[in-house]
Amino acid sequence: MSKGSMSCPRPIKLVIPKVSLPDVLTPVPAAGHEETRRSAGLKERLRLTEQQLIYEELQRHPSVRQAAASLKIDHSTLLRKLKKMPREPLGS
Repeated sequence: MSKGSMSCPRPIKLVIPKVSLPDVLTPVPAAGHEETRRSAGLKERLRLTEQQLIYEELQRHPSVRQAAASLKIDHSTLLRKLKKMPREPLGS
């Protein structure tokens, strides 16, 4: 079989409806959240900012892949970050 005759399978497009997303992906503004952000060190502030950006992009886009593309990161990176994020947003 020559290289030209081999075909790659079409990629599967995974779209997760927002209704199916767990509550952890829906940011809830919490009382004192800004105070927590201001009193935290650089590493913690970066982590909180990253989480907020991820929450915002997931609300804007119908799929994890589109949110990842908007954030200019690979979708597997976004999935890994989502696994590490807390089950409940700050202040819940």
